[in-house]
Amino acid sequence: MRGFQQNTYFENKFGSVNNYHLFCSEVIIDLLFIVMEKNKKEGKKDTTPNKITFYNKLSYNFTQVYADGVFGSVTPKGLININFFSERLAIPLDVTFNVTQDGKLGEKVEENLASKKGVIRDYNFGVFIDVNTAKAFRSWLDDKIKLAENINQKDKEV
Repeated sequence: MRGFQQNTYFENKFGSVNNYHLFCSEVIIDLLFIVMEKNKKEGKKDTTPNKITFYNKLSYNFTQVYADGVFGSVTPKGLININFFSERLAIPLDVTFNVTQDGKLGEKVEENLASKKGVIRDYNFGVFIDVNTAKAFRSWLDDKIKLAENINQKDKEV
C-alpha cells in the first residue's frame, strides 16, 4: 500500500511518477551548478565534478509493450504528447461452441462481431515530454535506428 500512496502523491504533485524522476534529475544538475557558482564566488578551487552516476530502477508497474504506431499533439503548455498504440482486429463480443456428448468443447457454431468492424487501435500508454527531452529522444532514436539497420543489413547478407 505504501508504494501506491507514494505514486499517488507524485502523480498529484507532478502529473506522473516519471515527471517526478525527470524533475529530480533536473534539480540534481541545477544543484551542482549552484554549488559550483558558490565555490567560484568564494574563490575556492574548481570543484566541478567530472562525472555523475544515475542509478536506474524499474517501477513496480514497469511494462514493455509492442507498438504499431504513435499519435499525439502539442499541449497548450508546449509539451509534446506521444501516445503509443497497437493495431488488431476486433475481439468478438461472444463465441458459441457446441458441447460434445462427453462434455468437451466442440466446434465453433457462432461468433458475434457486432461490436466493431475494421481495425482497433489499442492505445497502451502515452507520455508528455518537453522540447529538450524530445530532441534528446530523437537523437537517441536516430542512433538506435542506425544500429538496427546495420544489424538487419548484416542479416540479409548472410
